[in-house]
Amino acid sequence: MGNQSLPTVPTVAPVSPSSKPAPPPKPPVLAKALDGLVVPADQIPAATGIAPAPIQSQSQMFTAFPTTQFQDPQCAPVAFPGQAFFYEGSGWLATRVQNSWGKVSDQAPGYAWRASEFVTNFDTPKLARDFVGIKTLLLTNCENRPINAKADPPSPDDARWTAGQVDNTDPNTIMMPLSQEGGGGWRAWRALAVRNNVVLDVVIAAPDLPQSAILGLLKAITDRIDAQP
Repeated sequence: MGNQSLPTVPTVAPVSPSSKPAPPPKPPVLAKALDGLVVPADQIPAATGIAPAPIQSQSQMFTAFPTTQFQDPQCAPVAFPGQAFFYEGSGWLATRVQNSWGKVSDQAPGYAWRASEFVTNFDTPKLARDFVGIKTLLLTNCENRPINAKADPPSPDDARWTAGQVDNTDPNTIMMPLSQEGGGGWRAWRALAVRNNVVLDVVIAAPDLPQSAILGLLKAITDRIDAQP
């Protein structure tokens, strides 16, 4: 008995989290799902941290993008999301747009804030990522430049804007601030981002608007994309 050896117990190495198989990628978002991706106008204040105000909104599923007249057409997409030439030849499939306004009051003219959300799907996530990557250079070329725009039909965006510097710390998101000449502190944040096969093309504007507002709007939209089956 004393000379008998005990059986060897095999050692099992723990499975590290990195060795676990990654979950399968989600299927591409279809055109019919775009309607549920934009943030409803009455939820924008909570998502962005801006003050609630009486709401107006206009929404539509587009098969083509609106056009706007610019003195400097190359930088048109900085001030106005959803420009037709910006998407031309990119392989986009369908787009959903919502324009929302928070009025100063039901009686007084003017806006407390404005937001435009375009969500556009592509056949594959790679096509959507490639689109955002290519457009990063275009927006970067418009840094620190004046942008004089006149919409057709006329829009509250008709104004002289000055673009700031691009923030693309996240390669899947481009952000840029804009300030309005003579706007009394009216400031906009512009963003172009990608999630799955969907491109987010958005802008929000309000007096002294912080960057956290556009980050909140992007998160609210991407949460809706992530919730797709």
